Amino acid sequence: MFTSTVGYEHIYEWEVVDPQRVDAYGNVIQNPNAPDAAARNSVWHSIRLKNTTKFPWTSAPAMVISGIKPVSQDTLPYTPKEASSKLKITIATDIRSSHEEREIARQQNVQRRHGYEYDLVTVEGSLKLKNYKTKEVSVDVEKRCAEKWRCNRMKEKP
Repeated sequence: MFTSTVGYEHIYEWEVVDPQRVDAYGNVIQNPNAPDAAARNSVWHSIRLKNTTKFPWTSAPAMVISGIKPVSQDTLPYTPKEASSKLKITIATDIRSSHEEREIARQQNVQRRHGYEYDLVTVEGSLKLKNYKTKEVSVDVEKRCAEKWRCNRMKEKP
């Protein structure tokens, strides 16, 4: 156990997650909007901590305190010496986000593997952010697939 003071900076993060439309077998999911989708696609107010100590930080619960009041709790990931990690504080309710995507082209049966036929689908999308804060903020935006197997399959070469 040790005690140390480290620097931090406030950041805002938006991780845009594709809704899962089909399962691993290609069956259409009737309700792709899961109850946690709103929280997952929200802009989060976070802090970035720089590990300037002599020791790596192991993964562990971390509590953010302002004065004597608890503000939030999240898991701080393993952080090597001199590296930085992010710790989520809360959803930034005064920064609204939305995203849309639509299919604009499809080529059927472009590839066949292991008895399955695959289509090549071209998708067009837009991301929108509206800041209702009284100050400017920077938002880190990351777009990823909801299911890793879908992303990996899309990256395969014929």
